[in-house]
Amino acid sequence: MIRAAKPTVRQAAASNMSAAAIETEVDHFMTIVAALTRLLEQENELLHQKKPQALLDLAEEKSRLAAAYGQAHAKLREMKSELAKLAAGLKSKLSAAMRSFQQALETNQRLLARLRAVTEGLVRAIGDEVAKKTSVGQGYGRPVSAQAARGQPAVLAVNVTA
Repeated sequence: MIRAAKPTVRQAAASNMSAAAIETEVDHFMTIVAALTRLLEQENELLHQKKPQALLDLAEEKSRLAAAYGQAHAKLREMKSELAKLAAGLKSKLSAAMRSFQQALETNQRLLARLRAVTEGLVRAIGDEVAKKTSVGQGYGRPVSAQAARGQPAVLAVNVTA
């Protein structure tokens, strides 16, 4: 026989919430989602303008909003059965807010991935150029570093305790 899990104290409290209290929680969540969406759109605009350094100015606010989003989302998850009883208008507002947030988030992730790829490409190109400048050509024997080819002394380590 399978027993249903006992509801947690929070879940029991959520099931006793009034419709007005549930709507207040949903409104609070939608306020956070709207603020986070605006911030992501602001970041996206900065990335389009090729100003990634300016993202640092938004990092603290983004962290604060992300933490608030996590808490509010967890609270709504606990009220899952009550959310099913929401008015259709509020459900559609919540769905629209989440769609807008998801679109801004996907755009942000795509722009950041593009920036990362460009940055890694630049670092790789610079590293390749440095390697070309410091290497001496390939001979018939062992590869020789530029330092050894110029006749500069090589470092030698000797273990005198053995």
